Amino acid sequence: TTTDNCKGTITGTTTTVFPITTQGTTVVTWTFNDGNGNITTATQKVIVKDITAPVAPTLADVTGQCSATATAPTTTDNCKGTITGTTNDPLTYTTQGTHIITWTFNDGNGNITTATQKVIVNIVPSITTITVPEIINSINGTPVDLTSYLPQDAPKNGTWVDTNNSGALNGSILNPNNVASADYSFQYIIETQACPIIYVINLKIDQSFVLGCGTINVHNAFSPNGDQFNEVFKIDNIEDTLCYPENSVEIYNRWGILVYETKGYDNVNNVFKGYSEGRVTVDKNAGLPTGTYFYILNYTSVGLQNEIIPNKKQGYLYLTR
Repeated sequence: TTTDNCKGTITGTTTTVFPITTQGTTVVTWTFNDGNGNITTATQKVIVKDITAPVAPTLADVTGQCSATATAPTTTDNCKGTITGTTNDPLTYTTQGTHIITWTFNDGNGNITTATQKVIVNIVPSITTITVPEIINSINGTPVDLTSYLPQDAPKNGTWVDTNNSGALNGSILNPNNVASADYSFQYIIETQACPIIYVINLKIDQSFVLGCGTINVHNAFSPNGDQFNEVFKIDNIEDTLCYPENSVEIYNRWGILVYETKGYDNVNNVFKGYSEGRVTVDKNAGLPTGTYFYILNYTSVGLQNEIIPNKKQGYLYLTR
């Protein structure tokens, strides 16, 4: 405003549009008209200077399995309002671990704020377990192609792994000859994708079929109570020394004390009847009490080439009187 000798107080007018948001100095020309043909002008400098940086945001971690991708975050600025961050770092990651992205928020007026964001990638394999239903043996001496157990849509560029180091696997071909009777596991791994695909092939090799031998089967309960039924610890076919030349049996009580051991177990003359057989830690004459025991059976079998193959079975045995 200004004063006039006739009008008193006069308010200036201008063609400048307010508010002024342009950074720097703007010159505003004010006009004062008393309505009687007398006009006065005056200029005024309006200085706009943004010195406040954008708000530094707290950015949440980005987590993904196999891969993770970050999206550009935003923040607020006192002059510009919403500002989207920019970065020179990659947005997508596929390697295991924690990656750091540095975001820059620029309000265009010389004020810059930065913030960091973690991108965490967890490599989690896709695992499919396949159990082979049939028992494999070397009776025909025919190798087995483990590929036949994979799903038809399984990728063809995988790698076979002999998990048990059996020495029987060459590529996908399993040769059961000269391999001990046991449960085996093999893996087919495809690593061309962000997360590996793993097929686990579980199978059983039992060489007792090679000579037409009966299967070694351990009965895990017996009752030496004098009724002439189930009086001894029985191991089916262990007495067949043609198929199973050697064996040893160890039996432990619940405290891990060896209460019985022998070699050449035969289910008849050399057999566990529920007594300690002279072990110094247990009274022989009293017999062993009712309870759960643990057995270890080591035995050998004869392979296709008449080679001796070691085998082992172990588990729990329940004795009741």
